[in-house]
Amino acid sequence: MKVYSSQYFTIQYPANWIITRLTTGGSSQQRVQFRPSATSTIFADITVLHNSGSTATQLLHMDPDVKLGSGLSTSSVVYHGVPWMTGIVNLPASDHTPGSKREVAYTNQKTPYRLEFGTTTDKFDAYRPVFNNMFASFQAQDMPLATATATAPATNKPGPQVTPTATSLAQGTPPSAATPTPPTTLAGIKVYSGQYFTIQYPASWLITNITTGGTYQQTVQFRPSVTSAAFVNINVLNTSGLSADQLLNMDPDLKLGSGLSTSSATYNGMLWKIGTVNQLATLLNPASKTEIAYTNQKNPYKIEFSAPPDTFDANTQAFNTMLASFKPAG
Repeated sequence: MKVYSSQYFTIQYPANWIITRLTTGGSSQQRVQFRPSATSTIFADITVLHNSGSTATQLLHMDPDVKLGSGLSTSSVVYHGVPWMTGIVNLPASDHTPGSKREVAYTNQKTPYRLEFGTTTDKFDAYRPVFNNMFASFQAQDMPLATATATAPATNKPGPQVTPTATSLAQGTPPSAATPTPPTTLAGIKVYSGQYFTIQYPASWLITNITTGGTYQQTVQFRPSVTSAAFVNINVLNTSGLSADQLLNMDPDLKLGSGLSTSSATYNGMLWKIGTVNQLATLLNPASKTEIAYTNQKNPYKIEFSAPPDTFDANTQAFNTMLASFKPAG
């Protein structure tokens, strides 16, 4: 990944993408556009808006692309303690442009920001995990900085700059199709594909446990190393008539934790209900911070990410990329 850092924000983007536009002033304070190449139909725009008294929800519904599009689906997500309102729409083809799909996100706590990801409809799902990786890494300069690895990104400096950093996760190429084979290594990621689901995970991580039967139909565990205290569990639940909200509220880890914060997100057409809590230390386990996500549209799934409080933020981006890439089998 590379890191773009300016006086307004810092964001990570794939190492093989380029900055195709950087404008300051006018209808916005700054606009930066990223693409895989100068002529690519795939893009991510980050716009620093002028101060506004409108909420993120109001800004989203006033967005010109959202107004022009059809089939609007909305959701909310929290990254680094900042709530975002997101919307996905289909834009019709015109005489000069093919049909496309856009995801637009707004936040407005101190300064309003707009993030937009767009591409032709046939490529949207393949590149969405790349955008979500960028989205999860975004931080305004007046927010605490967090990265996807334990190494801090480039030091904040005024003025636009691009600083390359070590490659970590997705490299801007679409994920390969799921196949019932051992994990497939792509650029910076691996793909686990099993009987129940397919998921991407960092190439430097390991599968440390796979169990079938018992409380869950299947559990697959991923860790940065065999001895790492950070982990991600993917649990395939038995059929349940409970909603994702109900499953989340009944979760034993959430009940035992403190400082619960909740949000929702939609990935690959699946609505997830998400909760984050702090876990106190016990005689057997150190203190930890845990994020748990549930969905139950056709089959119920639970994805759990846990790490010590001091390394939680450093691993959050890896978890968000995994969650965004998750797809049930079939």
